[in-house]
Amino acid sequence: MDKPLVSTCIIAYNHEAYIEECLLGALKQKLEYPYEIVIGEDKSTDKTLKICREYASKFPDKIRLLERTENLGMNGNWVDTIKNCNGKYIALCEGDDYWTDPLKLQKQADLLENDEEFVLSYHNAMCINEDNSNSLGLKLNKSECKDFEGEKLKRIVTLPTSGVLFRKFNIDLIPDGFYKVLNADTFLWAILGEFGGAKYLDTVEPSRYRIHDLGIYSSLNKFERNAKRLDTFKYIQAYYKKDKDIYSFYKEKIRTRKFYMLKSSIKQLNIKKTIYSIKIIFLK
Repeated sequence: MDKPLVSTCIIAYNHEAYIEECLLGALKQKLEYPYEIVIGEDKSTDKTLKICREYASKFPDKIRLLERTENLGMNGNWVDTIKNCNGKYIALCEGDDYWTDPLKLQKQADLLENDEEFVLSYHNAMCINEDNSNSLGLKLNKSECKDFEGEKLKRIVTLPTSGVLFRKFNIDLIPDGFYKVLNADTFLWAILGEFGGAKYLDTVEPSRYRIHDLGIYSSLNKFERNAKRLDTFKYIQAYYKKDKDIYSFYKEKIRTRKFYMLKSSIKQLNIKKTIYSIKIIFLK
């Protein structure tokens, strides 16, 4: 295989009901450039690995399968799979999501090849339910579909993971804190903001983003979600400790998130969480 210009990074764990649709969406891409698919299979306990092996065997010129000897966790699997991608540009797609536009990668790669101002391009995603029987609306509303400068990427943006193609960077820059957060995508966009802006493409058909009960974030209540966001903001703040403006931005975000946690705990009538929230507001 020629050195690919574009790599698709697919992470999979217990996705046996969805992974085939994900792989088919990647395989049907029509590119003028050399292209590879790299699957990080994180030691699933269902038939995900079996399905991935079948596709890797059927398309050896296109698919590389990384079989884990131990479960790395979502963030660890994500980083290691990206490290194993050889392309100049990397597209992301989790094993329970999928692409619908066969020219998606061609359009995004063309843009990045012709405009070095941008570190990534992205498009919208359609939210679907678990069995794909209902569309739940677009992930981004019209006002959110826009270009961003790098400084804005550093300051929290919402991008559909399956809609992003980014320039590969030195993955060793990713700090240890990245492995500890739930909102790893937010952290990744913030890191990429160091290298350029984001370009929105409205010419790409939305990918499909699956919402189901197995999702970690979906299972959390408001207090827990705010706590996870708080952790993410703390680690991004630490990453940008030498950037006064970004550091101050996250300092305020952290303060606000603590009050959100207090509000949620009071609504839940949870004394233990309320006391904890008061402590982190005034003592930390």
